[in-house]
Amino acid sequence: MFLIRFALRNCEQGKDINQAMLALGTQVLDSVFEHLSPAGRRAAWRRDAPLLEVFAGLRVPIADVDALDHPPDACRWARATREAILRRIDADVSAAPRGREYVLGRVNMTLSPLDKLLLRPSRLHVSATEARLFLPADAVNIGLRRGGWDIDPGWVPALGRVIRFEYLGQ
Repeated sequence: MFLIRFALRNCEQGKDINQAMLALGTQVLDSVFEHLSPAGRRAAWRRDAPLLEVFAGLRVPIADVDALDHPPDACRWARATREAILRRIDADVSAAPRGREYVLGRVNMTLSPLDKLLLRPSRLHVSATEARLFLPADAVNIGLRRGGWDIDPGWVPALGRVIRFEYLGQ
């Protein structure tokens, strides 16, 4: 969800934004889940499919992530956008407390900058008009704030929802 504002600014006019965002979300989550066992990957995809659906502005559930077929131009845009995101992530973005364990379990791995940005304990509440991501207050850090990654996108016409981030006290 932190990637929405940046990705939408990077999208070309006339592009199928939903297919592009679906390809980007799939590529990003694939990279985050790559250290998991096959069973762990399937469980992580089942858990995070609603997040991907909101990120891509889909109105129907994703039945099978493995069956997703992304158009070549959406894949090219997603790769280029992912690379641009990686270049933009502030070196000060630190991993959220309990982030890796919450999202991936007890996987022992070195976190990439993208992992540090995305692996944050949270709850997603979705309605027909809004998606609200609730995060613990200790998930905030200066690199995240300085980069503007957690600024509420607000109403996002291409996704058909208001997107909000909310930090909750302990």
